[in-house]
Amino acid sequence: MTKFGSGEGYLSKSRIIGYGLIFFIMLTGLALAIGGIAARHIDCKGNNCDNTFRYYWWIIFYTFGTWVGLGYLLNRRSLTEYKLPMVAFLAVGSSQTMPLADANLQQWQNCLNDVISPDEIEIIDYRCTSEFEDNASAAAAGFVIITICNLLWVVWAGSLKEPPPQQLKRESPNSVNTNGSTKKATMPSQRLGTQWDPSDASPLYQPVQGLRIPTP
Repeated sequence: MTKFGSGEGYLSKSRIIGYGLIFFIMLTGLALAIGGIAARHIDCKGNNCDNTFRYYWWIIFYTFGTWVGLGYLLNRRSLTEYKLPMVAFLAVGSSQTMPLADANLQQWQNCLNDVISPDEIEIIDYRCTSEFEDNASAAAAGFVIITICNLLWVVWAGSLKEPPPQQLKRESPNSVNTNGSTKKATMPSQRLGTQWDPSDASPLYQPVQGLRIPTP
């Protein structure tokens, strides 16, 4: 199968297409969240706007950084080795994007239902205009998509099975080659009185000159 890059660490073409489609959906949700929050931040007229939206931006950048790391591990086919920290990062991100999605959804619904009093509008620093409703709904939809994608990655990555540990292969003195012939042992014979050629011995087994081994 065609592979991108070189070596065994790269993804096949079919996986590239599949992961590309998933990341397209993820980036679409991220774009909706960024667009909605950016528009709301610009339209905010209160004195506490920066503090109100600082947490939104922090979660957005955290999510983007986590996805960059996820894409790198997928490309290197190393997600199984680092699945525990990646699942932890994704789970933390999901726990933070869910409240943000709920907050924007509640504000959007409150504007549609006209349940916000003038005093409350002054406190939460927004007005129920058509632009605000569009921005709040876009941000809510974006955070919902981000949350769902993160949870799906948590389930999928958490279910990956770790490969069995590699066993050390020990080569026997008389191993069989691929062509069926037997490799000659380099170790001297262990039988007493058996003659062997000193040239076949390794430097650690050089014979002692003048030593005669008695025959039983």
